[in-house]
Amino acid sequence: MFFALNGYEMEYTQKELLDLILDVAADRMQYEDILHWLLVYQM
Repeated sequence: MFFALNGYEMEYTQKELLDLILDVAADRMQYEDILHWLLVYQM
């Protein structure tokens, strides 16, 4: 929601988002990994 309110559009599948959430919850992703994911899916 934050990105949408600030004029950013992201394009990803539900599976990609789910994988991100599960990886974050399982501590398999670090800050840099999340930042990379956000930058890749920013349109």
